[in-house]
Amino acid sequence: MFILNMIYMNYAEKKAKKRNEHWSEVALSLDFENYEAKDRSMLPAVRKSFTPLIILVLIIIVGSRFIENSIMLATIAMLLGALLTFILNFDKFKDKNKKTFVTKGLEGGISGIGGLAAVVAFGTVVQNSEAYSNIIQWVLGLNLNAYVKGVISTIVVFGITGSSSGGLKIMYNSLADSFISSGANLEILHRLTNISAGALDTLPHSSGLFLMFAVLGLLTRQHTIMYLYAA
Repeated sequence: MFILNMIYMNYAEKKAKKRNEHWSEVALSLDFENYEAKDRSMLPAVRKSFTPLIILVLIIIVGSRFIENSIMLATIAMLLGALLTFILNFDKFKDKNKKTFVTKGLEGGISGIGGLAAVVAFGTVVQNSEAYSNIIQWVLGLNLNAYVKGVISTIVVFGITGSSSGGLKIMYNSLADSFISSGANLEILHRLTNISAGALDTLPHSSGLFLMFAVLGLLTRQHTIMYLYAA
């Protein structure tokens, strides 16, 4: 997935450059200086950047054998990942105002959690709608191989809810019994549905895009225009 994404992104970049497309500082109200690394010595080494991510994933994989509550496990892993990031880069914070960067970190975290919570809540509301019930009945009525049905139903639900994480939970709540009774290998089915989670969760109401907008300084309206143009 990483390789295919990089190939497509480089293709899209070259295509945009040929059309002379570029970010407009005026239109987006961005101060590009905030995104420039003025002192590259402040940037962490590659190993320090990837170590917390690797440790976080390992904690989730190993911890899943001992902790059944997946939400608690993910929270613990992220807290330890954040703490490890601070420890590995402690030298970068020596002369910094601790109150300032903690406050900024909390502001970014709260806004990110709020946006994600709103989208997941939207998916929950959709789940209780009559239209959603009709769609689920349509999916259940498909005369397809269990694995193919799992992939298609995942893509459809994620397209509706706009969230890969929230959509996965909602999809399983609705179709788990059908998958179990099909006799399919549930581990293989779980892997397939996880991969297909990235198909239609990039629509304008995606929680992941909301977080990316906050980093890039984009508004939903501006993204929607770009999304329709790209389509």
